[in-house]
Amino acid sequence: MGTGYTKTKDGNTFSSVTSYGFGPFARYYFLEKENQINLFVNANYAYNINKINNSGTKGTMTSYNYSFSGGPVVYFNSSVGLEFTIGWYHYKSIDDKSFTNSIRLGLGFQIHLEK
Repeated sequence: MGTGYTKTKDGNTFSSVTSYGFGPFARYYFLEKENQINLFVNANYAYNINKINNSGTKGTMTSYNYSFSGGPVVYFNSSVGLEFTIGWYHYKSIDDKSFTNSIRLGLGFQIHLEK
């Protein structure tokens, strides 16, 4: 589940989009959990509801996205790690049939309650 907000302004024109998404996420680690460095792959799918406001004209659009990515994670201790990812991302608007495919690089933290 996720949410996002984007706002742009150009002179007297503005646009804002508030997005709500939900869907499954799966991740698989290849090495033993005790290792300081591990490798992983993950996949996710999300269905999104986007509330749009274009200079006072409001509407709703729906979309979906899915992605596949993977990479290494380096653990600082038994609970906190730094991950590096590369992956493929697909986004499609259901309403206007537009779509985007992209390759993404990522950097993130992992915090585990128990490893």
